[in-house]
Amino acid sequence: MKFLSILFLAFLAIGSPSAFAGRAVYEVPVPQELAGFARYDFDEFRVEEKDNVLHVRYQLPLSLTGEENHLSFAGPLVDGVAEMKNSSGSMTCVLHENMCRVKYEALAIDPAKAEVKLRAMDLSEPQVLGHLQVTARFGGDMEGVIHSSEIR
Repeated sequence: MKFLSILFLAFLAIGSPSAFAGRAVYEVPVPQELAGFARYDFDEFRVEEKDNVLHVRYQLPLSLTGEENHLSFAGPLVDGVAEMKNSSGSMTCVLHENMCRVKYEALAIDPAKAEVKLRAMDLSEPQVLGHLQVTARFGGDMEGVIHSSEIR
C-alpha cells in the first residue's frame, strides 16, 4: 500500500505502519531572485493514513511566520490524491508528485519575531534579509508546497 510521499527528506515511522512523523520541507512560491531563501525545515510534521483518509498535521516554521501556526488537514485518499479543506484553508496532496500544495485563509505572521528566529540561526545578513523578503511575500499570498521523500 502506498502512503503519502511528499519529496525531499526521510520520515521516521512511528506507531502503526500508516503513521509517519519526521522532517519535511516547506517551500514558498517566490520570484527566481528569492528562490534560494524560500525553503524551510518544519519544526513539527506528521502524516497518517487510516481507512483511506489522509491526516496531515504540522506547525509552520517559526523562521517563516514568527508565530506558532499549528495546522491540521484531513480528507479522503482517492487514486493517490487527497483534497482537503477546512477553516484554515485548503490542501491537495498528490502521492506520485511527492508533495502537497496548500493555500491558507488566515495565519498569524509576525515578521519581527521571524527576524529574531532567523538571527538566532547563524545566518549571514544577506540570508536573513532574503528570508525576511520571503516572509513579507508569504504574508500576502499565503501559499506553499510541502516536500518530503516517498513512504512505502
